[in-house]
Amino acid sequence: NIYKEVYPELISLFNYLEGDFKPLTLPSDIRPMIDYLSTHKNLNIYSVPIQQLAVLRVMQQLSKVYSIIKIEKVKQIFVPLPNLTYNVIEKLMIDGVCHKQIHVRIDHINQCLKFLSTSAITSAVETQISTLGSNLNKILINISKNIESNNEDKVTSYFNECNTASHEYFLKSLERKGRIDDLKQAIELSQQRKEEIDRIKREEVERQRLDNAKKQFIIDREIREKQRQQQELLRSECEGLLKEFEKYNYPVELEELMKLDTVTRKNLLLQAKNNFIKFKEEQQKKLHDQAKKLDYYVRAQRLESVKIVEKIHEDYYNIDIEIYNKKVEKITVNAKIEHENNMKEKLRLSKFKPFRNNFEKKFIDAQKQSYEENIKNFYQNEKEKRLYEKVKKARNLLQKELERKRLEEEAEKLRIAKEESDRIAKEQDEKLRKLRAEEEQIQREKELEEDKRRDKRVTPSDSEPSNWRVKTTPISPAPNVSNNDADNNQWRRVTGNTGKSEPEVTSEQPTNTTAPYRPPRPLDKPSGAFADRPNSFGNSRFNSNP
Repeated sequence: NIYKEVYPELISLFNYLEGDFKPLTLPSDIRPMIDYLSTHKNLNIYSVPIQQLAVLRVMQQLSKVYSIIKIEKVKQIFVPLPNLTYNVIEKLMIDGVCHKQIHVRIDHINQCLKFLSTSAITSAVETQISTLGSNLNKILINISKNIESNNEDKVTSYFNECNTASHEYFLKSLERKGRIDDLKQAIELSQQRKEEIDRIKREEVERQRLDNAKKQFIIDREIREKQRQQQELLRSECEGLLKEFEKYNYPVELEELMKLDTVTRKNLLLQAKNNFIKFKEEQQKKLHDQAKKLDYYVRAQRLESVKIVEKIHEDYYNIDIEIYNKKVEKITVNAKIEHENNMKEKLRLSKFKPFRNNFEKKFIDAQKQSYEENIKNFYQNEKEKRLYEKVKKARNLLQKELERKRLEEEAEKLRIAKEESDRIAKEQDEKLRKLRAEEEQIQREKELEEDKRRDKRVTPSDSEPSNWRVKTTPISPAPNVSNNDADNNQWRRVTGNTGKSEPEVTSEQPTNTTAPYRPPRPLDKPSGAFADRPNSFGNSRFNSNP
């Protein structure tokens, strides 16, 4: 009895979704009901879920009919659904596959949908199970027949045949296993080569990707740096323009100013400047008009108040005249009285005039005497002060002179001590140089004597090759060597019995006897017939470096 409670417009919705099988016309059939749900006040929340359910039912019905269908065809089927786009429909398909409600694969390369129905999968599994059961039944029948047979010969022959067949099967299995192993090994080697090639390719691709990423990163960084510099330059420019705008009383934000282009900013600044100039002119004009109005008002007020002011002035003038006349009369009377008193005082003082000079002379003489004493004391104090300054200056000069002499004496002592130490060091160096020279002279004489003894011991053999001689080079005699030693200026060396000559050594001893001669550090001790001789490249007198 549910149909009694359903709206008449929605009675057939359940049959369309759950009963009828019309996958191509289902969206268009339920379109009137969806429109009714969308316009209904209480049921409009079910409009979109009903459409999503319709998409799932259409895909399930299509999977039972089609194995492949074009995406364009699917879009045409779902055109009547007003609230669902194809992207939403595709997401609903993926959700249905995740919940195992439909089995579909979306192939965007070929622009189609591929279905794999559950009934086909179930039928294939059932067929395999039935085949396995029939084969097991046949094997069971054969085994039961062989067990029921009591013929021992047949059993024996059967087991022999089984043994032979099993042995042959075993050999064939071994051979097949060997071929399979060889094939596996070849496949594994081929797979390893392919993997190695793929790995190299992947590494090359990854390296190329990293190089490209690095280059792109550098390019992006340069672009960002350039943008940052441009942004900073733009900001500084806009801050300067913002000060100009503030000067012209034009309110504008820095961020809005940065978003504008250069031409717009210039035009905006020009507009602000013109508005400011216009505002200034208007203010000036308004102020001029107000001053003019005030001037007219003051002038009119003054003209009206002239009569009142003249009257007040006349009243004050009359009062001032009366006061002035009274004051003049009073001054005149007082002056006459004062004159009479002064004349009386003059008559009284005329009696003391003969005594005036003597009275003033006493005071003048006392003042002159006091002045002369003060002058004398002043000069005396100044003289003592100058004398004290001269003595102080002389003491300072004497102190500086004594300090200078002391420093000169200390410097002279240091110089004498340094010269003495240099002289002693020089004498010691001279003594050491002479000792080194004597030791080197003795060493050279010993080497010359040793060379003479070796030259006498060494004689050429007849069996030696004809080129056994070594090219000799004259050697300058060492300093302080006798004439006999200096005449022996040719020298040759021959190794063992091989007849091979050693490398030629040509050098001269330094003849400067002023500097000490330091022999070089000797090399490793030679081996062979001349092991007891000093090394010609080490501590002999033929070394070129002193």
